[in-house]
Amino acid sequence: MTYHEKVLLVYICYLLFFSLITFILFLIDKKFATIEGHKRIKEKTLLFFCSIGGGIGGYFGRILGHHKTKKIYFSLIINLTLLLQLMILGAMITLIIVNK
Repeated sequence: MTYHEKVLLVYICYLLFFSLITFILFLIDKKFATIEGHKRIKEKTLLFFCSIGGGIGGYFGRILGHHKTKKIYFSLIINLTLLLQLMILGAMITLIIVNK
């Protein structure tokens, strides 16, 4: 396994780890929304976890949980972070293919 392949594997594990955490946070917040008077997870926290690697989890958590789907800025930030993370992943894969 080359150095670039190891870095790619670490990046994939990083994305999966933070996506799982973000997905769970979205579902927990949605559950809290159904309990009257219960404290919610702040939008800043949800967006923070999306931006540090949880874009995939945020995207699917938002869709599957029907979470904040009408807030345009929220959707925009999640989609942009997901796009950026996938572009980095694509660039890393391309680098490995080119160097073979």
